[in-house]
Amino acid sequence: MFLSRRPRHDDERGWVLVWFAIMLVVLLAMAAFAVDTGLWTYDQTKEQRAADAAALAGSVYLPGNFNQAKTVALDVARVNGYAPDTDTQVDVTQVTGQPNQLQVSITDTAQNLFGSYFGYTTTQIKKIGVATYDPPIAMGSPVNQVGNDPESTGTYGSDRYPNLWLSVAGSTNAKQNGDAYLSNSCASPADNCIGSNSDYTPSGYFYTVHVINGGPLQVQGFDPGYVDVGQTCGTNTDNSNLIGASNLGSNFNPVFSVTDAGTRYKPVSNSGNSADPGYRYCTGDQSYPSSVQTMTTTYKIFGPATVPGEPSSAPTTPLCTKTFPGFTGDLVAGLRKTTPNSGAPDALVKYFRQWYTLTSGCPTISAASGSDYFVQVTTGTGDAQNRFALRAGIGASPNYANTDTNVYASSRMAIYANVGDSTLTKFHLARLLPGAPGRTLVLDFFDIGDSQGATGTLQIVPPSDARTGGTMSNGTPVGGSTLGAFSNCKYTAPPGNSTGPPWSSTLTGMTNCTITNVTQNNYQGQWVEVTVPIPDTYACNVNSAQGCWVLIAYQFNADVNDTTSWTAHIDGDPVRLVG
Repeated sequence: MFLSRRPRHDDERGWVLVWFAIMLVVLLAMAAFAVDTGLWTYDQTKEQRAADAAALAGSVYLPGNFNQAKTVALDVARVNGYAPDTDTQVDVTQVTGQPNQLQVSITDTAQNLFGSYFGYTTTQIKKIGVATYDPPIAMGSPVNQVGNDPESTGTYGSDRYPNLWLSVAGSTNAKQNGDAYLSNSCASPADNCIGSNSDYTPSGYFYTVHVINGGPLQVQGFDPGYVDVGQTCGTNTDNSNLIGASNLGSNFNPVFSVTDAGTRYKPVSNSGNSADPGYRYCTGDQSYPSSVQTMTTTYKIFGPATVPGEPSSAPTTPLCTKTFPGFTGDLVAGLRKTTPNSGAPDALVKYFRQWYTLTSGCPTISAASGSDYFVQVTTGTGDAQNRFALRAGIGASPNYANTDTNVYASSRMAIYANVGDSTLTKFHLARLLPGAPGRTLVLDFFDIGDSQGATGTLQIVPPSDARTGGTMSNGTPVGGSTLGAFSNCKYTAPPGNSTGPPWSSTLTGMTNCTITNVTQNNYQGQWVEVTVPIPDTYACNVNSAQGCWVLIAYQFNADVNDTTSWTAHIDGDPVRLVG
């Protein structure tokens, strides 16, 4: 069969060229889109890294100094190529309800390489970085004072008289006496103490002074030097002659007026009753064993910090230093002296059971609002413990009842408590900020059972303003329900393995976050770790200095004269991306 060939019409000539032209446009458009998409991906990656870096850098200034956080975040964004201008927008905000979270949003205008030929000259790219910072946890106090103020009108257990003194030990003191970090002797078994104390930290303890209203900063210590009166301040413990001191009368020393010797120097007559009038001023400085012991106590003030709450970020040169030698023996003779004992900054009468200005004689510290300063407390050799309190104020003659500052321990502290028989005592343990939901609060307690023959309980209590299931608006808890008790807490029951943390291979469950059957026999010289899961919807009022404070409540069926060490931290990296 013969097949005829279809004739070609003249109007079909050139159709390949037409299709080629059409396909070329499509291919060029696809190529342009691919190239521009690649450029967008590159810009997105670069922009995201810049937003993350800016958020991380700025977040360390939260929650207390948003202005500085914003300044730093903008600087970091600028260094990474994103300075605010007509093409670039950089927004820095504090995340609503999460005061220690910083959000950095970068919106940049990208120039399209090929898209402009098709009418798409630019594309906007927006990336967001969110970072959070967990500062060293504040411990011990929601006010401008940490430790007791016997001169205040505060009742026992109040913020001004919380039934605790700060405590520091000499390096030759035995660790099992309660100070986990400044004692370096292992006279009897104690966790992490075989031959020498592996927890020994000669840099001592740091206390943060957070300045709310700026001005000249003054820092005071109550009874800052070691003066041996015995842990329960008996009439003549270690030949202190407290009874004689209490009978000195008014104005017995011409260089310093003391009109209340009968109250201020009064010895304790009933050591089983913390309401005994002598306990009001009884700091409980003591030696081990009762003998002539002495040690120096040094206070150094550093600041301001470049990272809020972080002592290592402050300048290394102290702004002020005061060293107090130890005193032991007859207080009547010592208090009558008008000149300082060897090495002391002032006469004994001016600082024994008195508030003494640690910044006196030093250059004026002009503290800015929102800044942080630190008081470092260290000791020398000596088988002894010194108990004291700290407070800070603003102005040439501060009113220490004002709230110009907050003073608290930074991440760890050692305390001494005089607590009467069967007395329920609550201390401000740790400030748990709203940025912690879904994580774990880790608490370590050392030597918590020093009560001869007594049994006690210890409970971790949520902040009184804590909520769960609610939302936050400007740091204030809204809706939800009160967090009545922490749940799913666990602890490492003694005996530990002496090489912790976590001190034991077994975690024991806790009902209502409570440890029972605490005795000297099973807790002497032991570290105990408590883990507290934080509810995902945890909220508290961070705008109030009284807000967000986790409490520790304990009660023994006998009187307690106890030195113990506490630490607190949130698990995980303190600075991290969360969005």
